[in-house]
Amino acid sequence: MDVEEDFPRTTEVVLTPLGQPRRRREPVSQPESFVPPSSTSNSSRPSKVGNAVSPGQLPKVDNIEAGTLLLGTVAMVTSSGLRVHLPGGMQGFARATDVVDLPTGDHQRLDHIVASAFSVGSHVVASVLEVKNGFLALSMKPSVINKGLRADSIIPGMLLPSCLRSYEEHGAIISFTMGDNELRGFVKHDYHNKEDGNVTDKSTADEPNVCSTLKKGKQQQGMYSTKYLMPYSTVYVVVESVNLDRKVANCKWAWESDIPVAVDCSLPLLCVRPGLLLVGQITEVHYPAAGHSSVAGSRVNYGFDIKCLSTLSAVVPALHSVTSYSVERLDAAKRDKDVTNNHTSSNDKASHYMDPKGKSKAEDILDRDNTDHPLEVEDTVIGRVIYVDHWQKTIYVSLLSHIVDWKGPKGFPNSLLSSAAKTFAKVIRSIPGNGVIFSLCRLKKLESPASEPDPETLNFSSKLLGYCPQSQLSDDARSDTTKGKKSSSFKIAMSFTLGSVHPTVELEYDFFMRVTQLTMRQTLSKETLVSPFQLHGGTLVKAEITKIAKNGLNVRISKFVHGKVTMEHLTDVPLPQVPDRYKVGATLKLRVLRFDHVHNMLLLTAKRAMRKDSDALTSFEQLSVGKEVVGYISRVKRDEDNATDRGETVFVKFYNDLQTTLDQSELREAKENEVELNNGDVVRVVVTRIDKRRGAFYVTLTPEKMSTLKSMAKAKQKRKRKIRREACKKAFTNYVSSRKRKASE
Repeated sequence: MDVEEDFPRTTEVVLTPLGQPRRRREPVSQPESFVPPSSTSNSSRPSKVGNAVSPGQLPKVDNIEAGTLLLGTVAMVTSSGLRVHLPGGMQGFARATDVVDLPTGDHQRLDHIVASAFSVGSHVVASVLEVKNGFLALSMKPSVINKGLRADSIIPGMLLPSCLRSYEEHGAIISFTMGDNELRGFVKHDYHNKEDGNVTDKSTADEPNVCSTLKKGKQQQGMYSTKYLMPYSTVYVVVESVNLDRKVANCKWAWESDIPVAVDCSLPLLCVRPGLLLVGQITEVHYPAAGHSSVAGSRVNYGFDIKCLSTLSAVVPALHSVTSYSVERLDAAKRDKDVTNNHTSSNDKASHYMDPKGKSKAEDILDRDNTDHPLEVEDTVIGRVIYVDHWQKTIYVSLLSHIVDWKGPKGFPNSLLSSAAKTFAKVIRSIPGNGVIFSLCRLKKLESPASEPDPETLNFSSKLLGYCPQSQLSDDARSDTTKGKKSSSFKIAMSFTLGSVHPTVELEYDFFMRVTQLTMRQTLSKETLVSPFQLHGGTLVKAEITKIAKNGLNVRISKFVHGKVTMEHLTDVPLPQVPDRYKVGATLKLRVLRFDHVHNMLLLTAKRAMRKDSDALTSFEQLSVGKEVVGYISRVKRDEDNATDRGETVFVKFYNDLQTTLDQSELREAKENEVELNNGDVVRVVVTRIDKRRGAFYVTLTPEKMSTLKSMAKAKQKRKRKIRREACKKAFTNYVSSRKRKASE
């Protein structure tokens, strides 16, 4: 009996397309070298049309895909999560549930854990979950970032996120969650790097300042104490060694480690994570077209490719190809270099930075950046990985000193918005194809709004830096035609010469680049409302309807600020559809509710009862027992078992992030009185109790309780007024008596 064959025996092979794979699986043990993204041709995965990345530039939002790993800086810490500034001017938000690896069943408050481990200016590593409307949804969980790693693939020098488990006498126990595998670690307490930044280690007191840029940042970013971190906090450490038999890693805090991974150290591409400090050798320098250069003879690096980690290649973008844009910082670094040249050292730590010629690599960077000679092929640089896309085989590295120097939980506090009345910018560096770097002069008051001050009398600060992208340098720069781009490029080259002064409008502070985002467009020069964060909850505004959707209205408050009025907030009583009286272009009187960081949206209300409220509840300090406040039902959560007493939970929201829940007894009384509590309904409630320790308060909507509490509050206020009146009367009587007594004497 013949055996039936399970394949066709023909001479012609027919291949049926099976579609594009969602994720290509590559063996971790077989690293591959790759070419820069500018010349990469990846036909196995569909690329987005028109989203090619230009040489020397960072990818934009249109180029970002889910799974991309990014290095970022915390710009805002909220009760719902972290707002993060990312490379290329991108922004994202990580929910508190996507920041911490909290065990199932643990009921700790996530906002407290997040606030203990991060502050404004802290460096973080994030993975992109979703890209929507130019905004990134991020995850910072160690289990997400470390997915795919194994204990045998971790090398000394790798920076990884970990979960803080417990404290010991001399350090902390941490864990690296890597899918099904888990690696434990130990890190010593930070005893030396206090807030003042003084290192008391005598062994390094007389050490020459070989790597002044790295050491200064290391000393200045210590936090108060690592013991203030709460359990299950996400912390960043650098692995020093791994014991594979015991599955234990010896680690250091990320801000304590300043030794980069060598060029010849082998690491697979799939194991590379943002935050890795490495040494690279320049293989190719990117030069812009002659027509793009706006400053002839300027010493600007236009980006280059480097060889790193034995077989891998990485791109250093033009904006990140220098150590600092501050002239003061560069002069200080040069002075430190001159002092170093007068000393010799055989310290082991310095030997990690020495090249075969006997010159420090950190010295070489500072030396070349402070001379007229740009970096060349075969030069060695030290940088930190800021962008990793494993699918596109793309790595981007930054040489900026404030990125190379890791910022821990203490962060880098700075104001997101400026309160200056007028700002002037002086050109200090032009980067073709990207934008212009400025030094800023902020004026608190203007003597005459019509006349501008003399540029020679302005005092520009070397510490206040601004950056204006090429699209914001002029209104002509936004032209889509090729002819318009060429003409605008010539005008920009003639206008923004080195040392020229221009009036500008400040947008927001970029915590990742540590520069203020600027715009030079004349059509936007008179705008005062440039950010939604200038509007706080309870602010009355006028807005223009730009779009009518099924779920509400899109409105425009200014050219920079847009908002959303949901269906529930169009009228006092929510309607099933948008009323016909709302037309595109019409003007509405609105009140700001809050900024929704999760969806990157400013929420407003058109409810008359809330707009006419003279005492809007916007902060916790306004609360007092017996005070009547106006809020709205934001959500009615019904449990599956409606037969129980806790059949539903009603949330009452106010302005900003203030909210509370109605007690079950209140719900029963409302049901008995046939009072409906639907989503979006306006309610008047009275505060019954305030818990300052937990930051919570409780309210009632029962008429009898409300009247009783209000009368008690009025009586209490009346007694306080009487006591104050008597005290004032007594003080005045004593004052008059003393004057009469002095006159008689």
